[in-house]
Amino acid sequence: MNSQYITTLESELAINLVAPMALIKELMPVLDKNVDATIVNVTSGYVFIPSAQSSSYSASKIGLRAITQGLRFNLQKKSIRVVEVVPPAVDTQMNKGKNMSMMTSELFAQKVFKGLIGGQDEIVVGISKLGKLLSRIAPKFGFKKMNTDEEKQRMEMRLAEVGLHYKE
Repeated sequence: MNSQYITTLESELAINLVAPMALIKELMPVLDKNVDATIVNVTSGYVFIPSAQSSSYSASKIGLRAITQGLRFNLQKKSIRVVEVVPPAVDTQMNKGKNMSMMTSELFAQKVFKGLIGGQDEIVVGISKLGKLLSRIAPKFGFKKMNTDEEKQRMEMRLAEVGLHYKE
């Protein structure tokens, strides 16, 4: 754990967990008055298999998943639908420069809207479906595989920055 870990953890929790809940709290009076209101929280495939390299991000998204499930249960008697979207790595600014397979933002949006229209309360997209399955049938294998692949990608990126290439 590096010296910045607590600062990073606090920031990740504030952005990915506290901010969505604060926004929902502020919007509840409006949501209560609307028929067919929907809350959509975006978590991450890391809710199923957390990243050892991004553990604070994983923790914040796991927390958001737990709160989303709690909200869904607590609001089930109201006309407020609560949806969790679990994306894979999507080709966005956040992932720019990362050496990994990513879904296009267009395809991701299509899959989310299809799930919303289809009435899904948990929309698991792309490779995140595999993460969900692995977390249930082989959690240790899934964790090791995903984190080993992440570390290999980080090493490849570091080597590429200095003009070297990784070969197995």
